Amino acid sequence: MTDKIYLGALLREGISEDYNYIKPIESFINPLTPTYEFRSEIIDRLIDIEAIVIHPSTDSEFIEIVDYDNGNYRYFPYKVKWAVNVKSEDLKKVPLVESIINPPELTNENFEEAFLLWRKIALYESIEYFEHSANNILGIDYKVGDKTRTVLNDLTNDYSVSQIYGILYKATNNALRFQAEKGVSTKHAANTIIGNAQSFGERAKINKWDLQKYNRIKDCPQSALSRFFFERIIKIGFDGFNEVPNIKMIK
Repeated sequence: MTDKIYLGALLREGISEDYNYIKPIESFINPLTPTYEFRSEIIDRLIDIEAIVIHPSTDSEFIEIVDYDNGNYRYFPYKVKWAVNVKSEDLKKVPLVESIINPPELTNENFEEAFLLWRKIALYESIEYFEHSANNILGIDYKVGDKTRTVLNDLTNDYSVSQIYGILYKATNNALRFQAEKGVSTKHAANTIIGNAQSFGERAKINKWDLQKYNRIKDCPQSALSRFFFERIIKIGFDGFNEVPNIKMIK
């Protein structure tokens, strides 16, 4: 199911007018995913299962032959055009593509998988805002490691992405004030963000605080995958951003 959703989001955002090819991913109006890491994961997965292949009309400048005799080549995965490499005994090309873009209702055996994908989208949207916040407020390109990923993933157990936005906003501003008051380096200050976010999240849970829900910001627009998943697959719209991931809303 997850593979079908990945392909559906890719097609919904990038399919050409005649349904003949998928436009280069770098040309998409909306980002496919919240982060480049997640985008790579999805495209690599679709390539591995051969759901997409390079379209013959791709500009040759984006494909480089490295071993002509053995047919080895390399290419730019976000600059090439892609072809849908999926066939059906019952459906021709156009209705087949439309069936992927407009899939049927989820069934009972898909609810758990859909919930896990909601959690994954929430994690990467939180990572996106964390990186943006660190860069915008502290002026540093912060590389998310295992600890940060684990803390943010834990926060999605109890908070919506809109609430995690607020937690990270407060933690980043506290880091900026810590830098100004203590005269520490920007890197040192940035390293306090995730610890502050974790501590605040735990205190909010213990004290049952009603945390404010922040809005999306223009620098972190909703991705094509997020929009496709929340609007077309589980059909909860903005609640995907404003509510804590939970399986009850999917059923």
